[in-house]
Amino acid sequence: MSDEKSSLSKNEEEPDASKLGADDLTDFVQKLLQQMHTRFQGMSDSIINRLDEMGDRLNDLERSIENLMTQCEVDEAGAGEADENNEEETRSR
Repeated sequence: MSDEKSSLSKNEEEPDASKLGADDLTDFVQKLLQQMHTRFQGMSDSIINRLDEMGDRLNDLERSIENLMTQCEVDEAGAGEADENNEEETRSR
């Protein structure tokens, strides 16, 4: 009978021990998932910020190109007028 009592008490203790182990494992997994979520969110925010910065840089580059093209058009128009003036001066001589 003492053997039966000892085996019963062991069997009764095992579910408690496994329950604690399962609870610990559940807590560990939940904490791990929370850490992963936090890190993923941080990396996601960082990537979005970098994309925004790149968008701003591209906008600045487009404006610079437009300015250069406008200057080239003005220079070409000015050069064309200067060429016409030179031709008129040459003809009048």
